[in-house]
Amino acid sequence: MKYIIIGTEGLEMAILFNECLTHSEIAGERKIVSAGFCYISQAQNKNGEPEIMVVTIGTSISLNKCSQPGDAEIIKRSITFST
Repeated sequence: MKYIIIGTEGLEMAILFNECLTHSEIAGERKIVSAGFCYISQAQNKNGEPEIMVVTIGTSISLNKCSQPGDAEIIKRSITFST
């Protein structure tokens, strides 16, 4: 899966999308903070509760933006899994 992190009015939000699209197609005229690829899974934490796991990697060639250390947490805030 691909992602971009957009910055708008002091708030950063994630947009996740299919790998058949380019980062620049999704970005449009938005202010892009970072971009890359992500892997998302669900696991159980040590208390047996579901936990979202996100790994971000790589670079968007079309935007010339890299994934950043805080991207995974921004993406996690955007996702809810049903149990």
